[in-house]
Amino acid sequence: MTTLLFTLLAHLPALAASPVTGEQITDLATDFVTARLTDARLLLRGPDLQMPEPPPGLDCMELYNQRQRLINERLNRRVTFWDDPRTRAAIAIGTIWTPAFYTVPYLGLGGHLRTQRSVNHQTEIDASRIASAQLRCFER
Repeated sequence: MTTLLFTLLAHLPALAASPVTGEQITDLATDFVTARLTDARLLLRGPDLQMPEPPPGLDCMELYNQRQRLINERLNRRVTFWDDPRTRAAIAIGTIWTPAFYTVPYLGLGGHLRTQRSVNHQTEIDASRIASAQLRCFER
């Protein structure tokens, strides 16, 4: 707890030195609202399931590199909900200050939305695999 307080105090001069204009705040607020509306649509309707369409005009090596990039992006490198330091901090602070518990469902919801967004990555990976099969990239 004291480490968090000292970290915030250490960054305070940097925050005060760079004033934020009203236009920047408006842009940030607009981006935030747009992202939350997208999340709400994803949560209510679920992910858009699309038929994979192979990317046109790529050779075998480009398809392989694209597929590897997509697989690496899809890998789950995030910690689990209970091992997340933000969850632990919210629970620890919540024992003293009850409103800190309000962030716990938000963290769980964020993880759920990230899982739903990964469906689009799988569709792109499948499209890349279909294109590789059509080009017969498995033959040497």
